[in-house]
Amino acid sequence: MGGVEVECGVLGNEKPIASLPGEIVSHGFDGADWYDYSAKYAEGGMNLVVPPRLEQGTIERVQDLAVQAFVAGEVEGMARVDFFVRPDDDVSRARELMQQHKVQRILVCDDQKKPVGVISLQDLAKSEDEREVGETVQKVKEEGAAVH
Repeated sequence: MGGVEVECGVLGNEKPIASLPGEIVSHGFDGADWYDYSAKYAEGGMNLVVPPRLEQGTIERVQDLAVQAFVAGEVEGMARVDFFVRPDDDVSRARELMQQHKVQRILVCDDQKKPVGVISLQDLAKSEDEREVGETVQKVKEEGAAVH
């Protein structure tokens, strides 16, 4: 699977701040070439490259999303938020799929079709302008739309 797996620490309570993300380079001892249990916990199972080999705008977006996840989860103290950044990621594609299938949430799957996350209308509201979100909500809520 093409992409970069990163983690980003968040620290705080009322005003959380994100750390500089780190790129996870897994060595996959148990046969998997991804960040599995052995890569995370076994000695030498992974390297953390700081800063990650991403464009500055992408790094800032990861930091912003990490803080948003921290706040949305009502977390206090500290947390680590993991991401998988792919070169062809585009929020507008999620919006198109929601409108087309009239759903409020869509699964995000890897290249092997395994679920790795969920994108909701609320997620779109945080990343798009009001007009685009309004159009998406209107199309999703049209008569006959599935509520998930």
